[in-house]
Amino acid sequence: MRHKTILKVCNLSVSKKSNGKTMKLVRNMDFQLEQGGILGIVGEGGSGKEFLSEALLGLLDSKEHVLSGEALYLEKDILSMNGQDLMKIRGREISRVSNDAVKALNPHMTIGRQLDILKKHYGSECSRESIDEVLGNLGIEDLKGIRKAHASGLGEELAYRILLAMAVISKPKILIAEDPAFDFDGLKKKEILVLLKKVSIDYRISIILVTGDFDAARLVCDRIIIMYKGLIVEEGTVNQLIENAGHPYSLGLVKSIESAVGNSEEMYFLDGGDTRLDEAQRRCPFAERCSRRKFYCMEEMPELSGEGIHKVRCLNPVGGAE
Repeated sequence: MRHKTILKVCNLSVSKKSNGKTMKLVRNMDFQLEQGGILGIVGEGGSGKEFLSEALLGLLDSKEHVLSGEALYLEKDILSMNGQDLMKIRGREISRVSNDAVKALNPHMTIGRQLDILKKHYGSECSRESIDEVLGNLGIEDLKGIRKAHASGLGEELAYRILLAMAVISKPKILIAEDPAFDFDGLKKKEILVLLKKVSIDYRISIILVTGDFDAARLVCDRIIIMYKGLIVEEGTVNQLIENAGHPYSLGLVKSIESAVGNSEEMYFLDGGDTRLDEAQRRCPFAERCSRRKFYCMEEMPELSGEGIHKVRCLNPVGGAE
């Protein structure tokens, strides 16, 4: 069954202007989000994933950042929208959950006051009863006590659940969730990921999961994009990446999971490296860390290529001839 494409990103680049120089943070990014799908954007710090949600929501400072390409939401380009048009969809049709839920909540207002402001903003479509229903559906108990509480009195997990509830109250079409389990232990992390899956199914919301945790992405996503130094280095279904990873960086992420859960005889670590983005760089961005590096990897930028939805950016991919 073919699903409707709700978001189509074409050749998206994000650059930052600093001291008379321009550095590309995201380079020529293409991807699609299907209706009801969960897409993972995975990358370590410096990969460029951090700027994706800000770009899609029009939150990047235009004095410091330059955007190019298209982000077609229901065939309308978000990047070319004016402030008024962005305000109409931001929060209402495209919502975001920050990776630091406690800080994202207003520290000076009770949770109840913040929920009342949302109710007023969304109007008749958002009643107190419907808000309480969403809160309860996301496992939030003692609603009376929660409404009287401030963010500082909440734990990270409860704050995340409340922030997630606030994001889905308007029943948006797209939810951008950033590193939802960054500081949680294993059990809480799994509970939050199950909650995201539940939100997608119950409210028919398409989700973009932006995370540095490949394990989290593989547990909840349909498809995954791996980013490195502002570029997509591999994309495909979860099974394609786990069973047939083509990029050495992707393979390293898979091996890290296998060693962590005991499916490998020894612990596996990815070697560290310089994660700074360099616009002038014309070689493979992963070459200096790569165990499969050839001389030509230091001289040429590989293209993203492959058959179907599984694509790899590598001149000497895993599984190819050495």
